[in-house]
Amino acid sequence: MTINWKEFFSTEYWFAIDRAMIHPTDKIIFGSGAVIFILGVLVLLARLVGNNNLLKPVLGRIASVFIWVGLLEILWYFLRLQYVNALGSRTAALIIGLVGLYFLYKPVKYFFKQYGQDREAYSKQQVKDKYLNLNK
Repeated sequence: MTINWKEFFSTEYWFAIDRAMIHPTDKIIFGSGAVIFILGVLVLLARLVGNNNLLKPVLGRIASVFIWVGLLEILWYFLRLQYVNALGSRTAALIIGLVGLYFLYKPVKYFFKQYGQDREAYSKQQVKDKYLNLNK
């Protein structure tokens, strides 16, 4: 199976709904939406089970984004099956994915830029509190 790049870059591919068949790309979008939803539930469970106070808010944001994007991609697939013109186009699926990436930017940036410093400050504060509480 080869990819027809001319078809992939056409406006009909992105804005129209082919009523004759479900394109393999549509099934891939549905599958990725289901996987993203399951990842969101797993991240939410990790947040609930974990005991790291610094990670809980960030994991909650990530889980929320994953769950919503996964549900919206699954909903998009069902709208595609019902031939809803505006919301069933592949452009709508692309917009859902891009908005999800936008909302993931801040938590991912926190992990790479700020989390190490916060973890170090938190551990120093824990040590300080430990010794201050012993002297009382």
